[in-house]
Amino acid sequence: MLLVKDLSLLNGRKVSLELLPGHSYVLQGPNGSGKTVLLRTLAGLYPSTFTAFSYKRKNFDDYRMDDFRSKILYVSSATHLSLEMTAEEYLVAPLKLEIYKNHTSGFSPDEYLSRWELRGKILAHLSSGQRQLLTILRTLTLKGEILLLDEPTSHMDKEKTLEVEALIKTWQKGDPERTFLLVSHSEVQAKRLGTVLEFSDLIS
Repeated sequence: MLLVKDLSLLNGRKVSLELLPGHSYVLQGPNGSGKTVLLRTLAGLYPSTFTAFSYKRKNFDDYRMDDFRSKILYVSSATHLSLEMTAEEYLVAPLKLEIYKNHTSGFSPDEYLSRWELRGKILAHLSSGQRQLLTILRTLTLKGEILLLDEPTSHMDKEKTLEVEALIKTWQKGDPERTFLLVSHSEVQAKRLGTVLEFSDLIS
């Protein structure tokens, strides 16, 4: 599904890996090793050189960048949001972009807004964990086929962590080809979610 060989990262390392359709991966490695840089490069957010970089057997260079980025979605561990927005305004903001014109999603965040008591809340009044929840909900409403999640539950308690994991799994079941790669430092979480990839093993 997504294949890279000798993908050059901004920190000077080169990585090779393949993400197969319908699979779940957990990326682990020491802080500062380059996991975030890898995810952002895979999402087309950082420039790179490579021996091969293809998605669904189509070369990266043959994609329009907005089309590529609408399919491979990056969820940051940071929560840099427009704090004046309400939760609802934040969720629909990307749908104003041209690439999401006439967009319909098989996922509705309404249930989770109520369950997590986020409905009508101003982002400035939310905790880091609540902002992370909103970012994940917003991403799942888009047309992504691969999710690249950078420590998405790092600011959450165990209960919310398990809910988010279940939510991601539910999103994945909506399409047999959906795949996710999630960065986590938790061995327990890694065992729950999927195939573990050690960052050091990907360096080519």
